[in-house]
Amino acid sequence: MYLFILLIAWIMGISTMGHILPERLVATAPVFYIISLLLLITGFLKFSLTIKQNFQLFKITFIGLSVFFLGHQLAFNSLQDQLIHRFNTVEERTEIVYISRLNEINMRDEQQSVKQIAELADENDQESHSVLLYLNDQFTQTDLKLGQYYQVTGTVKPAHSYAIAHVFDQEKWLIQQNIMGTMQVNHVELIPQNDPQLTRYSSFVKSNSSWLSRFKVSSEQLRLDFRNLIQSQSLTNKGLLLALLTGDESLLSNSVKEQFRVLGISHLLAISGPHVLIFSVIACFLIKLMISKFKPQLFLKVPRPYLLVIPFLGCVFLYTAFVGFEIPAMRTLLTVIIVSIAILAKHQVNALKLLLISASILLLIDPFSILSPAFWLSYGACFILIRVYQTMVSHRHAIDQSQLDSWKMKGWLFLKVLVDSQWKVFIALFPLVSIIFQLISWISPLVNLIAIPMIGMIVVPLEVVAALFSVISEPLGLLFFHCADWALSCLLAIFRLLQFVFQPSLTWLSLSTISIVSIAIGIIILFLPRLVVPKAWALICFLPFIIPLKRTHEFSLTVLDVGQGQAIHLQSEDKQIMIDVGGYYDETKFSVGRQLIILYLMGEGISKLDQIFLSHFDQDDAGAFKDIVQVL
Repeated sequence: MYLFILLIAWIMGISTMGHILPERLVATAPVFYIISLLLLITGFLKFSLTIKQNFQLFKITFIGLSVFFLGHQLAFNSLQDQLIHRFNTVEERTEIVYISRLNEINMRDEQQSVKQIAELADENDQESHSVLLYLNDQFTQTDLKLGQYYQVTGTVKPAHSYAIAHVFDQEKWLIQQNIMGTMQVNHVELIPQNDPQLTRYSSFVKSNSSWLSRFKVSSEQLRLDFRNLIQSQSLTNKGLLLALLTGDESLLSNSVKEQFRVLGISHLLAISGPHVLIFSVIACFLIKLMISKFKPQLFLKVPRPYLLVIPFLGCVFLYTAFVGFEIPAMRTLLTVIIVSIAILAKHQVNALKLLLISASILLLIDPFSILSPAFWLSYGACFILIRVYQTMVSHRHAIDQSQLDSWKMKGWLFLKVLVDSQWKVFIALFPLVSIIFQLISWISPLVNLIAIPMIGMIVVPLEVVAALFSVISEPLGLLFFHCADWALSCLLAIFRLLQFVFQPSLTWLSLSTISIVSIAIGIIILFLPRLVVPKAWALICFLPFIIPLKRTHEFSLTVLDVGQGQAIHLQSEDKQIMIDVGGYYDETKFSVGRQLIILYLMGEGISKLDQIFLSHFDQDDAGAFKDIVQVL
């Protein structure tokens, strides 16, 4: 119990990143540290049972608050270091950069643009920081090669976000990615490894020459090789194949992205724990076959779980590195490390405790993960799956063992777990989805019932086998890629049928912060074990969602940041009015209506406008009108 509290206190402390605690509260932090140390020292003293219980509660309270302050201090210091190094002005600059990550290709209207994250060389700084390079049509995707140094010249811009509540915060995303700003590149020049000007950046060059840095570059090069391999073949679903194998969405068409978005299954395009585990299981199965054939006596000396735990851990690490150490993959890696240690130490680990430990370690390694929606959605989904598993185990105990051994009962249990997990994850993550995206697809649980088994049990295993075999024999690997491509074509045909039958669309969620918090409390009550809290209490929490209350407001005027142009929101006691709605020079490229104004209004709990006044019909004041009237 104490460990749970300490881990949660640590996570909550890190989650205060970007928020300033009251000065009086921060000033008391040293007092908590000192008292916590004294409590730990005196913890071995003997007391009566009643005094000891009260003492333990007192001790865990102070230690928990101390851990919270430590987490807050780590988050604060990490953020301050980032903010010191970021770009603050728009200017022409020349920088030395090192390419250690795969680029991202975007295709729009037959025009190609390339985004490249590059590490910035700084002779006065030991730590690595990055810049996001934008390369236009005059550069090809091969102009910047992995593992090379370049001198780039262009216009740098600071991280910028629209100063509107509830919209996507690009500045936060750039900080989370360790990116100090952006550069529109005008000129690129290769710098040889032995160039004299690199001697000014000796520590930077030395860090990029370490084995870990070279390993990361090799992993990115392998991802690039698979991109080139898949792109050069006559495959129908190249973009999906590449995205599901490596997480690289460069070949993915906008139509497929929109289809997955409308169906509520965009999360399947990200590399997650199942991808990593599927690769590791297949690789370890091949290793087991090799041991059985050439060294079977090893199984007599070392039990099979202990013999395969190290290769399994190695495979998880390799695939995590292969996909760029993304948060869901890192979660899996840390979890597997903890479980491996527990197996070798012959120690059992509670599933929820395991999840909290891996989250705490991840935040210790990279505190900025707390800013990523992937962190909250990934760990949130895992928490719900743990509850589903616990429920399944309790049901299994109630079933006769002879019935459990039959294939019909196993199939029924698998189907039940699949259905339970989908609707429970959908409901449990509803508040998070409301806060992060403010859009929801009500058909997503049904689509996930079909997509997850097909992708997880057919497509991804075929792709993993194809990738493994392509290293040995490319024609054999391509055979499996074509099989995976055929399976994806069948899956997309099912998606088209579902779209034809149900005509799904994304629904905007007009929920205020108070409503979301109330719904979240109700969901927590539903998922708590029985007899902890009466389940009927959840209905009271769901009332703001079931029966929207008519709210009255005092008069307010809000000028929205829409760049060049104007958008003003007026609200009185019973009226919601917009004066001008802003607009972008190309609303198909960036929609001010859908990506700014509608998100703001929905986040404020406003689902309907009473009036819209347009001062004139210029693009920067009325360009977003069409999108707004379609939704509101």
